[in-house]
Amino acid sequence: MIGAHSMNHARVSLLSPTATAHIDDCLSVLREIIGQTPALYRPPWGWLTPWEAVRLRRRGLQIIRWDIETPDSELPCPAGEAMFAWTLPKVQPGSIIVFHDGFTHADRYENPATIRLLRLLIPALQAEGFTLVTVPALLDIPAYQADPTPGSSGHRHALAHQAPSPSHPPG
Repeated sequence: MIGAHSMNHARVSLLSPTATAHIDDCLSVLREIIGQTPALYRPPWGWLTPWEAVRLRRRGLQIIRWDIETPDSELPCPAGEAMFAWTLPKVQPGSIIVFHDGFTHADRYENPATIRLLRLLIPALQAEGFTLVTVPALLDIPAYQADPTPGSSGHRHALAHQAPSPSHPPG
């Protein structure tokens, strides 16, 4: 599952009441690569102005927020074990966790600490009774916009966290 995030990650684009290229260019590239138009958008840094929200909705995008942002984008990046100890107690039913696999405008960045964090966190959450689901499954929304291409399935995968117990519905 792939969602949109902005083409240039610049705060100026988010603040301008008329800037749209950062959204349109991102959607165009993703549509070209995956053959579908995402229906999900995570605002860079979580910043969202009223006019940015209007632009996103006009393009058929659901705005996805999160309740936990791991510190794996910090420099220096904390060790995977430290991020695990920080993250695990914060997870609750319905949590959406943001992980980072790079830095803004970096051509290449490998972050083994994030990989280590995930290798520790996923089994620990499962042991606590959490089920890992996609954001669309968690929020009961489509991952992709109506696809004009016949035969397109729209099935991809990402992580979100939800407790399996019906007595604890997502918040």
